[in-house]
Amino acid sequence: LLAIAFTACQDDTPEEYPLPDGQGALLIELNSSSPVNGIALYLFGNDGTTDLYKAYGDSQELASEYIPVNAGNYTLLLVAGADSTALPQETTAPDLAEWLKENGGAYPNLLTASTPTEVKAGEVNLLFLELTDGTSGIHLSTVRLALTVPGLDLPAYATRANGSDSKPLRCVAEVYQAGTSNRVHRRVQDCALQSDGTFLAELSLMPGDYDLRLWAD
Repeated sequence: LLAIAFTACQDDTPEEYPLPDGQGALLIELNSSSPVNGIALYLFGNDGTTDLYKAYGDSQELASEYIPVNAGNYTLLLVAGADSTALPQETTAPDLAEWLKENGGAYPNLLTASTPTEVKAGEVNLLFLELTDGTSGIHLSTVRLALTVPGLDLPAYATRANGSDSKPLRCVAEVYQAGTSNRVHRRVQDCALQSDGTFLAELSLMPGDYDLRLWAD
């Protein structure tokens, strides 16, 4: 991933694009020697949810777009090579990454890029991004959970606890922004038994503080 940000002051903003009070703007270009078609842009706010979603026909259309947004900190994510009409629009970065992994077989030419960016009031950020194959351009932190299950006091789990049943543990994880009811990710996965007797669950999340709700069967 290559992401380079240049900031221009409001005096450098084209007169035909005045900045409303409290807003800045983004200008985005791709580091590509050939046009890229079918680009979806996501802008995720501090709460992890989608602040902005837009679809573009190609990289030239994206580069010509002046995108005013409220001042703040965001994560910008681009998806190319997927059907924009099929992509979820109201989503979070972890949920979108999960959706792309699950449906990636339908999009062999999938490309992604992401970068954090700060938008300041009265300023324009010029971002240069490089798309990479598959979901490798989506940069999330991996959280690994070592799960234990009840022992002989709950017989239904006894064979899993002692390793005589190799069936994976189905785990459902819901992740919420800390102290809120704002859910930023939900994942259902099969967790294999590890050599230490625990079951491994993994979550891919943006940096931050979270509350976790977890159940398994």
